[in-house]
This record gives sequence, C-alpha cells and structure tokens, in this order.
Amino acid sequence: MFALVSHEGVGRGSRGTFFDTVFGVGALVFMPIGYGVVGFVFNLILAALYNAVARIVEGIEIQTDREQ
Repeated sequence: MFALVSHEGVGRGSRGTFFDTVFGVGALVFMPIGYGVVGFVFNLILAALYNAVARIVEGIEIQTDREQ
C-alpha cells in the first residue's frame, strides 16, 4: 500500500520524484522485514502466554477404551 501511495504522488507536489521513489522502494524492502520482526515478537509473546496458561490449567484428560 505504501508503494502504491508513493507511486500515486510521483510528479505532483513539491516533494519531487526522488522522495517518492525512495519511499516506495523503502516500503517494498523494509516493510516486509518489519512485519516479519513484529510477527515473530508477537508470536513469541503469545507462545509464552499459551505455555503459562497450559501449565496452570493442566490440559484435559481423555480416556478411551477399545472393545474387541
């Protein structure tokens, strides 16, 4: 989205095309890396929270009998 928005502004306004190009390429390169890092940290926190809750709740025990 950032690349699309920066491309839309090319040739308009006082910023010039250099800023728009750098912003668009930067968005294409750095935004996926940023999303990956934020997703990793968020999932790390959720995994720790899940493990803490699972340790307290101790899960559900299911017993099955196999009749022959």
